Amino acid sequence: MTLGVLTGLTVGLTAAMFLIRDSPGYLWPGLALLAATASCSDLASVPYNAMLRQLSTPETAGRISGFGWAAGYVGSVLLLLLVYVGFMAGAGDVRGLLHLSAHDGLNVRAAMLLAAAWLALLALPLLFVAHRLPDSVGVPRPNTSMLGGYRKLWTDITAEWHRDRNLVYFLVASAIFRDGLAAIFAFGAVLGVNVYGLTQADVLVFGVAGSVVAAVGAVLGGLVDHRLGSKPVIVASLAAILAAALTLMALSGALAFWVCGLLLCLFVGPSQSSARALLLRMAQHGKEGLPSGCTR
Repeated sequence: MTLGVLTGLTVGLTAAMFLIRDSPGYLWPGLALLAATASCSDLASVPYNAMLRQLSTPETAGRISGFGWAAGYVGSVLLLLLVYVGFMAGAGDVRGLLHLSAHDGLNVRAAMLLAAAWLALLALPLLFVAHRLPDSVGVPRPNTSMLGGYRKLWTDITAEWHRDRNLVYFLVASAIFRDGLAAIFAFGAVLGVNVYGLTQADVLVFGVAGSVVAAVGAVLGGLVDHRLGSKPVIVASLAAILAAALTLMALSGALAFWVCGLLLCLFVGPSQSSARALLLRMAQHGKEGLPSGCTR
């Protein structure tokens, strides 16, 4: 129920981005809408990630998480290609195979409608079968206020500290490295253009290539996770990311960005998928949403 509501809100808010025009007057409404969309998407990921316990066993969680993360990258690549070919390709006043006008950002705004439809279509199978999954929560949740919710959160975290301090330690560590991984994607394009000399077209191609490489890495990382466990995959991936980033800092030029950037992408997928699997393995049965929610 919660997943369906939050997914529906994300779809609706994404579609509403069509209303944001290419004008300075729409900056703040656009930022507010973008923040609301991101918030709903992050909140929806909490019950979504918690469902991994219902779909896997502790032995298969890493492999299933890796394949699921890779599927997300593949979907992103396909959508990116559709947007580029249908809405963005070409130059002048008319863009893409759909021959949409670039005036007032119409082609970009229309792409938001495609993104919303894409999310809705691919979310439907999960929403249709989610109610058939075995319920991992055995006790009802009483209604409470926002302040009461924070008190309950503190009580739960304190209980986890006494039950298994490793979970709390990992939540703190993951808060740091997850933000670092997010920064790689957030600022990668900016650094590529302004520092390493990539063109806007190169950035788009790199985004496609990077997502494909990340998907491959997530699958391979999931298979290694299945054999060796999540912690070795996370540690090795973060070490490789750090080495590639330090190497990139010492180099210059587009070729260095391509080589080191793709190496970064190769290890981003495994670190994210194995972190999700490890959280689920460490979580108390029936409280899978607690560690997932604390990482958002």
